[in-house]
Amino acid sequence: MIERSPLAGRALISLHNSAIAMTTGLFDSVPLIEVPRTRVWCLFVVYASLLGTIPAFSQNQSRPPIHVQQSTGAYAWQSKPIRIKPSPEDDQSRHVLALRGAYFDAAIGSPEPLDMLKPSLVGSFSEGNEETEEFPQSSVDMIVDATFVSYIPYLSPSKRSIYTDVSMQCHSAIPLHGTPGISNGQHIDLLIPGGTIVLPGKDIAITYDVSKAKFGIEPGSRYLLFLRYVPGGNFYTLRKSWLISEGRLVANSIPDSRNVEHSRSLHNNMTIDAAMEEIRSRVASSAADVK
Repeated sequence: MIERSPLAGRALISLHNSAIAMTTGLFDSVPLIEVPRTRVWCLFVVYASLLGTIPAFSQNQSRPPIHVQQSTGAYAWQSKPIRIKPSPEDDQSRHVLALRGAYFDAAIGSPEPLDMLKPSLVGSFSEGNEETEEFPQSSVDMIVDATFVSYIPYLSPSKRSIYTDVSMQCHSAIPLHGTPGISNGQHIDLLIPGGTIVLPGKDIAITYDVSKAKFGIEPGSRYLLFLRYVPGGNFYTLRKSWLISEGRLVANSIPDSRNVEHSRSLHNNMTIDAAMEEIRSRVASSAADVK
């Protein structure tokens, strides 16, 4: 869940004079320079000694790796720099991106464009209080069993925020509150705050508002997701998640892990089939109560 926060967030900016490699595998860590909270955290890219195998740019010449600070936690993958795509040419795609950008500008946007590289950049991302109900239905529009397939970060049209579009492949879905249904195998857009982009035409990488949360979603993994639907922009935001490992639920939040620790969890280690059946039964019961 995204909330405005009174605390200043963080923008991490890395600058360098050499061209940024086209493959993200060439990025690693550099020292952090921390400045006051109303200023930017700057990461000055340095050339370090070779630590691993680096793909050669030609048979006769190789280039030292470019290093960028890697965040810790479940969302560390968001700190890998990715060169953003040019703006789409068709009006419909531009309109969708404008709506999505406006959503994140309002939620986490900096007061000024991130590419201005001024020391007054401010972010304001807070995950809010984690959902304590194991299978929430309030403020949830879609419940899906889905796999994290791919992702791409976006800079909003105003350049005041960065968000990441995660493509989730759905295996089973339960819509709530009249939300349009999802077919098995269909991919949906799950948007999360923050990310790391390489500005087009510039050798500048900007990391903005990447969460350091211990729990979260990661590429290649399968989850039971409780989502909010945002019609303007046709995307989903994350309310809660359970990791699915070997067909069973695994706690994926601080409240749920505490329930497991104290033997209070009702759903940890439950099969995903049993979980979806219980949720369908609850949804049907709630609908009957409304009638």
